Amino acid sequence: MLMDKELLFSEGQAVTATAASTNSLDVGAGVGQGEPIEVFVLVTEDFDNLTDLIVTLEGSSDDGVSDSFATVLSSPAIALASLKAGTEVFKVAVPAGTERYLQLKYTVNGTNPTTGKITAGLIIDRQTNV
Repeated sequence: MLMDKELLFSEGQAVTATAASTNSLDVGAGVGQGEPIEVFVLVTEDFDNLTDLIVTLEGSSDDGVSDSFATVLSSPAIALASLKAGTEVFKVAVPAGTERYLQLKYTVNGTNPTTGKITAGLIIDRQTNV
């Protein structure tokens, strides 16, 4: 998988409590009308302590200025045993009609971890016919 720095919600973001991703992304108007867009979430440092983590994709029409971010979809609870470095714990297509601005929210359940990092972003699934 090739990653584009401009399409990252989080780059090695420490997730030691419930928090939004470091970045929100402007995907423009008309999500789902062109190339498929997917969200990926990759663990880059093992987590400790927590029971599980839930990743939520959130959308807003104006980057949260007056229209707060609202839930688009959420991952199932990802158990601590799965939160190991190098593991892609969530990958999902962005639904058509999603708001222009997107961010992720990381919800920590159980005890707050002292370790655990995430890199997450958008990938465009370009398929070529040969």
